[in-house]
Amino acid sequence: MSASRRAVGAYQPRSRRAAFSEAIANFRAWLNHLMSETFRRGFGLGLILAALALVATLASFDPADPSFDNASGGAVANWLGVPGAYASSFLLRIFGVGALALVLPISVWGWRLTLGRSLNQTGWRIAAFILGLL
Repeated sequence: MSASRRAVGAYQPRSRRAAFSEAIANFRAWLNHLMSETFRRGFGLGLILAALALVATLASFDPADPSFDNASGGAVANWLGVPGAYASSFLLRIFGVGALALVLPISVWGWRLTLGRSLNQTGWRIAAFILGLL
């Protein structure tokens, strides 16, 4: 029995209004938890899909595709089309083969979020990720 339901040692039943109010508060807390968990898992799935798209665009890189420094009128050979050609050219020009290192942390973070686990020390992880790429 909670302290709010006892007054001077005697049991005092709650009113129906208080019971209904508590039920509504419990439902709101449950719904809030459900929505945040669904968003977290959906974001994790999005990170996994982004990592797969990154692998696909880097695997199908073709130097003859159009990019920021190459104008080409031919067909695009990249599996993700023109956006994939631009992205792969940009990433490979900036990071070189190290662009493949982008895939592992993104996919691991997505996997952890999809399983319902949290990312501890997210700020430090992102900072280390950026410094590791440089």
